[in-house]
Amino acid sequence: MKKLLLITILALLAGTALLTACGGGGGEMEVEERSYAVETTVVATAPTTVKRELSGILRGEMEAMVAPEISGRLSTILANVGDEVSKGAALARIEGGGYWASAQATRGQLESARLQLSSAESSYNRYKPLHEDGSISDVQWEQIETGYELAKAGVEAAEGGYNQVANMASETTIRAPIAGVVAARNSDIGSMVGPQYPVFEIVRTDPMKVVIGVSEADIGYLEPKENGEATLVTVQMEAYPGEEFVGYIHNIGVKADAQTHSFPVEIHLDNPDQRLKSGMIAHVNLPLRELGEVITVPLGVLITILEVDYLYVVDRSGGEIRVNRVPVETGAVTGDRVVILEGLTVGDEIVTLGQQFLEQGSLITVPGSSSDAEEATGDEAATDEIAEETETEATTEEGEAE
Repeated sequence: MKKLLLITILALLAGTALLTACGGGGGEMEVEERSYAVETTVVATAPTTVKRELSGILRGEMEAMVAPEISGRLSTILANVGDEVSKGAALARIEGGGYWASAQATRGQLESARLQLSSAESSYNRYKPLHEDGSISDVQWEQIETGYELAKAGVEAAEGGYNQVANMASETTIRAPIAGVVAARNSDIGSMVGPQYPVFEIVRTDPMKVVIGVSEADIGYLEPKENGEATLVTVQMEAYPGEEFVGYIHNIGVKADAQTHSFPVEIHLDNPDQRLKSGMIAHVNLPLRELGEVITVPLGVLITILEVDYLYVVDRSGGEIRVNRVPVETGAVTGDRVVILEGLTVGDEIVTLGQQFLEQGSLITVPGSSSDAEEATGDEAATDEIAEETETEATTEEGEAE
């Protein structure tokens, strides 16, 4: 029991001595303030244009799905994918023997109806004077007149039947409704095709177009084409990273989409070398308005607290570098930057990296700053002083030893 009591007393004495040593003779412990390494930039004005980056799918100016007007079996293919075709060019043919046979039969009926009309017209012209001078009765004249009218109606009916069958026979040749390039062929020889089965897709590839949706807040800044001149835009394709294409606003929609509440805006791009392909993803940089010389900062540097935006402004007025958390009023967003309307002045130095760890008055370290250089110089001087003291002590010890 006495041994345990002795050990406890010794432990308490040792702890007291340790606390005294750390506390500088009983004073409070000093905790070194943490310094945060950040990156900064100096605020300046620059000419700024409000832009929006909007995406869409690239399409041909005109695209047509081509299906035959009649049903039948595909017998001949005259165009393949990649072929450039003119409007009305033959693309394929359907077996049409039955259609042409029907056309011949109805043509014979038409010729017969025309002969009957010729005979009825001759009788009409011959008996009309006789009826006028009373040489034939009214009953006889009505029969002649009725026969003539029936013959005319018969010819009209025969012509209609023949034209219908002849048109069906001509539809055995599938033709291009527009000039363009064959983008797809969906059937082979021997396939049954019909009005509900598109056989070809024709795309007019110069110019190309992309339709983007512009919000209600932005649509008022766009101007339609005037005097043949349109607003130019830059377009980037995911297929060609790092390359920009020049397009222009072709037309602006007058009705918003019911679901997205955005207005369709059609952008056209010239494509003489056929590099642009239908279906590519296009990113349009749409200019809205010029703001002139204004202050902008990256969106990512803002700190939002209780719906108020702040920036950390560097304060070098003291011996240390610290930050002030300054509320700012933001304006238009353009790309990845935002306009600062109030809170900053030209020449202010703001934190651009590491701001999420800071608070009002935080101590910071800025790489390459003068304070860092001064600290480094001070460290070198201290090192030299220690070296000199060590050298002096060594010399003294050698003298005593002698």
